[in-house]
Amino acid sequence: MDAFFTFANMATAVFQQNVLVVFSALVFLAVILAVAGGLSLAGGRNVGIERIFGAGGAGEGHGLRPLSIRFQDDQLKWMNHFKPIYERFVPSEDDLTTLRLKMINAGYRNPMAVSKFYGMRIVLGAGLFAGILLSGPVFFSEYPFEKVLLVSVIGGLVGYFLPVGFIAQQTRTRKRLIREGFPDSLDMLLVCVEAGLGLDSAIAKVAAEIGKAHPILGEEMHLTGLELRAGKGRQEALHNLGQRTGVEDVCTMVTLLVQSDSLGTSIGQALRVHSFEMRAKRLLRAEEKAHKIPVKLSFPLIFGLLPVLMAVVLAPAIIRAVQFLGPVLQRGMPVPGG
Repeated sequence: MDAFFTFANMATAVFQQNVLVVFSALVFLAVILAVAGGLSLAGGRNVGIERIFGAGGAGEGHGLRPLSIRFQDDQLKWMNHFKPIYERFVPSEDDLTTLRLKMINAGYRNPMAVSKFYGMRIVLGAGLFAGILLSGPVFFSEYPFEKVLLVSVIGGLVGYFLPVGFIAQQTRTRKRLIREGFPDSLDMLLVCVEAGLGLDSAIAKVAAEIGKAHPILGEEMHLTGLELRAGKGRQEALHNLGQRTGVEDVCTMVTLLVQSDSLGTSIGQALRVHSFEMRAKRLLRAEEKAHKIPVKLSFPLIFGLLPVLMAVVLAPAIIRAVQFLGPVLQRGMPVPGG
């Protein structure tokens, strides 16, 4: 028993002498775990989906990119240890429809995506709060405990809302990439329809070809083709395409195809008019961005280039004035009548 107390005293003394090293190691470990979790969240590949694409002839350019993200069943296993905690914060089934749609728009289609999303929020929030609070006596020892606690709470809030910003950024990027390649897919779809292919075969053909230049759009259209081949109704499959992408242009095209199919009008003529409008809309977006460039460049020019230019232009005159007036000011001005 005495040996045990002796060992405990020695361990306490070593810990007190190397408390900075211990806390630094803990903070380093927390950062490594956070980075590893983020990389595993953003860089995972779904082998099953890739096999489906390979079997469906989507082309070698149809591979998944980091912008098209999915959870796997064996991904983020360490989150399962926190399942009893974060399950309490997951909304009820009635409130999950909108959130699931947002996750699908960002590329997360696994049914467990919402639960793991909330788990990531809880783990990051609690981890940053505990990490800052525990490292406060070491790195912020000159500050009072109230300030350290306030910084810890702010860090916890940042960690809690960080996944929300990540999902929003992924959704914006994914929608932008789909929007950029959508006019090209409409042109290819029009060519296929006018060549005599049915709409289902045209969608499958466009998915295989457009995936080489726009992988995310090709992936979505390929999933629509798989739904049609599996026996799902055309209107439902097209409606799912619009919901998965969340892009207004795609939803407009879906409405147009559904109405043309229901009313029996020419799909080729409808696609021709719509593709012309999409090309014009893409051109207008490019012109709008071009017109914004002078306004955006004015701020760095005013606050960055103009002060430097003024300094270069006025510096020689200021130096000459100082050299000329310096000796006069040092001798003093002559007093009249002196």
